[in-house]
Amino acid sequence: MITKLSVSNYALIDALELDMQPGFTTLTGETGAGKSIILGALRLCLGHRADSKTLKNPDVKCVVELFCDISKLNLESFFEEHDLDFDQQTIIRREILPSGKSRAFINDLPTRVDVLSKLSNYIIDIHSQGDTLLLNNNDYQIDLLDTFGNSVATLSEYQKAFSQYKAKKKEKEDLLAATGAEDREYIDFQVRELSQFKLTADQASTIEEDLEELQHADVIQSAYAQSFNSLDDEETGVLAQLKKVKSELSQVSRYSKQAEELCKRIESAQIELADVSSEIEELSFQIEADPVALEKLTNTYNEFQNLLAKYKVSTLEELKSRESELNDVLFAIDNASEKLAKIDREIEAAKALVVEKAHLLHQERKRVIPSLLKEMAGYLTDLNLAHSKFDISLEPTEKMTSRGMDSLEFRFSANPGSPLQNLAKVASGGEMSRVMLALKAIMAKSKALPSIIFDEIDTGISGETAEKMAFILRNMGEAIQVLAITHLPQIASRGNHHFKVEKTSDEHSTQSTIYALNEKQRVDEVARMLSGVEMTEAAIKNAEQLLGIAQ
Repeated sequence: MITKLSVSNYALIDALELDMQPGFTTLTGETGAGKSIILGALRLCLGHRADSKTLKNPDVKCVVELFCDISKLNLESFFEEHDLDFDQQTIIRREILPSGKSRAFINDLPTRVDVLSKLSNYIIDIHSQGDTLLLNNNDYQIDLLDTFGNSVATLSEYQKAFSQYKAKKKEKEDLLAATGAEDREYIDFQVRELSQFKLTADQASTIEEDLEELQHADVIQSAYAQSFNSLDDEETGVLAQLKKVKSELSQVSRYSKQAEELCKRIESAQIELADVSSEIEELSFQIEADPVALEKLTNTYNEFQNLLAKYKVSTLEELKSRESELNDVLFAIDNASEKLAKIDREIEAAKALVVEKAHLLHQERKRVIPSLLKEMAGYLTDLNLAHSKFDISLEPTEKMTSRGMDSLEFRFSANPGSPLQNLAKVASGGEMSRVMLALKAIMAKSKALPSIIFDEIDTGISGETAEKMAFILRNMGEAIQVLAITHLPQIASRGNHHFKVEKTSDEHSTQSTIYALNEKQRVDEVARMLSGVEMTEAAIKNAEQLLGIAQ
């Protein structure tokens, strides 16, 4: 149960504290006064999206706190699961910073927004005008039926079986993906392609150099020949010239120490250049143009580069590693057939269990439909839809979903003699609101929600129907906490408690405030709702009469 809502710096609200009571509470105010703002602030504590644009003062953070009595909800395990401190008087806080970031807290401990959302499912049920669209949602319809029939245990068993079935199918998919069984032929081709490519690590390290040398063999050979002649020619070669220089210096070496040293250096140069000349001569014999060898090496090089690119690697070592990996894949494929057969058997067994649990779930749902229809008929009669007919079509299907193997449809007829059709196609807005209220009233008893908030569920109704709706809401308030945001005096007057939202403006700012009404204020507010801006004596007396009925 909500015990208090505290809001600061949100939209048109500077600051407010709203103490909530058990029973049926109504919230009224003129259009645009800020009723939706209150609901928006409340939704922040339930995990809805935060927006810095909602800050009244953009330089100050917004703080919304929801105080809840959860002593009867058995939520200790939820708090333990999410590493939160359990307190029977729990405080949920949401902050929006000027930067646009938001923070969430439960009992002053930081937590994730999705945890707030999960916790709110146990604490409060908010129904807005747009929620009538949920009546068109098959999953929502099934949830309502399961809630009424208390099929939680059976649904849980089905969902466990369904989860195991999906897990087995995923296991098979993963095995197929891991082994590549579906691509065995292509993987085998890759293995053969890589194994047939013969290149050693030494060859790979010099292949570019070898190719370069073969491509320019003629030029290299010519350079060697010219170099050898330049060094070794008997008349003009470098070695012959050095011999002459050495001879001339030797003649004076006995007179000059420097000349003697130079002779020694020339002798060393002769030895080195003679060795170079010999090596050049040997290399010139080794290299020769070889078109066949060039073509073969070019092909090998191109194939090597293509394989590197194809397998997205950069070295021969990585290419060999890829070949080894593919061989492992082939081995796994060839040895996975037995495992795949075993998984297929397990999938069939899991599927059979899903179908079995789905059948049990279908039988439970089918069994409670008459009771639900009987209660719905009573509520719809109270809501001036006595001639209407509400029915539920439930058919088994082959399709497996998280909620079973059933196709469910809410069908409705507003007038005698009219055929039952899909609720969403034939019901008016007012009729949809009344059908939703009837379902909420039934589910509230079944689900025992601590709090339920109706945001203008009275849209599209008036008069006697509004009065009967008011009694339903008041009766719901005897079992759970109910808050109704309403524009109808018949509903506003039936609340055990009454709050009013007002918007005030001056030359500097506009703000919304909310406060509890005393008896005199309630008379004035209900009279305003009856007569409009100018309250008449008749409206006041009518308001007093309505409030007298409520009391």
